[in-house]
Amino acid sequence: MKKLTNNNQNWLDDFGLKVLKRNTPFICFLGLLGIFYIANTHSAENKVSKILTLKNEIRELNWKYLNLKSDLVHSSMYSTVESKLADKEISLRGKRPVQIVVKGQ
Repeated sequence: MKKLTNNNQNWLDDFGLKVLKRNTPFICFLGLLGIFYIANTHSAENKVSKILTLKNEIRELNWKYLNLKSDLVHSSMYSTVESKLADKEISLRGKRPVQIVVKGQ
């Protein structure tokens, strides 16, 4: 009885080694695909993180731009300029500029 189980065990070991030897390239290929998958996922996560950082930076810069534009519009208003010049004792004319027309040319 012992010989019979021993022969069956050897047969299974031999079969397992043959299958392993035959499928080693495929197993290596699957391992390589797994490494590529992990690297691709890592790269994609880094890109998404950079995109989110840049979006936040764009929002902040857009807010600063709108704030500066609003300040410029407010500071260039006639009444604001007039009040700033009044502090320095300079006044604006209340009249429109005089247009000079040259005749005879």
